[in-house]
Amino acid sequence: MADYTVDQIIAVKASGYVGDVRIPIFTDLADQQLTPCLTGNNRTYALALQVLHWLAMADRALADGGSTGGGGGVTSGPITRRKESELEISYAVTKGATAGTDMEQELKQTPYGVELYAFLRKFMVFAYTRRVGPCGSDTIS
Repeated sequence: MADYTVDQIIAVKASGYVGDVRIPIFTDLADQQLTPCLTGNNRTYALALQVLHWLAMADRALADGGSTGGGGGVTSGPITRRKESELEISYAVTKGATAGTDMEQELKQTPYGVELYAFLRKFMVFAYTRRVGPCGSDTIS
């Protein structure tokens, strides 16, 4: 089995982000937060999904006239309504989608986050782990 990189997975899942200067920074941040229990391509896939989730959230904040830096965080949630003629999209309002909110609610705000949450649930591990100590032989490759 080939070993994939975060960049390769992003190119397949969301080619519009290829070359985005935020990818290395978000990858480093995600790597620090992701449980050490995931290894190999499973870890790389989870990292890529987390990076894509953050990119989508940042782009949504900018599109909504907001800012991705400092302060109150993203205030738009999952898409609740789409309208093709007149190009209307409505978002559910999420209160305080910043650090400290429930991980599931945060991840449900983008398709990449939903996929990441389902992926992590499959292995019964979570990106923001509360486990104390290393996984030892309990790693998932």
